[in-house]
Amino acid sequence: MVRGAGQGDVGSPFNWDAAYDILLCALDTANHDIFHILRSSGYLTKALDTAYADDLLSGMASLQGLQLKADIV
Repeated sequence: MVRGAGQGDVGSPFNWDAAYDILLCALDTANHDIFHILRSSGYLTKALDTAYADDLLSGMASLQGLQLKADIV
């Protein structure tokens, strides 16, 4: 039995919508201790969560913020 979806598989976009898109939207609701990055323009902006096929990069400015995101996941 094969599980998951291969890269470039026809069902991959649907799997993305069903899993990671929902997860990233839920993680975006965490507004406590947001991690900011300095852009080359000199402005601070909220660091966005990033997800790939099997990886998730999600940062916060404190352990409490990270725990909040872990609770969401």
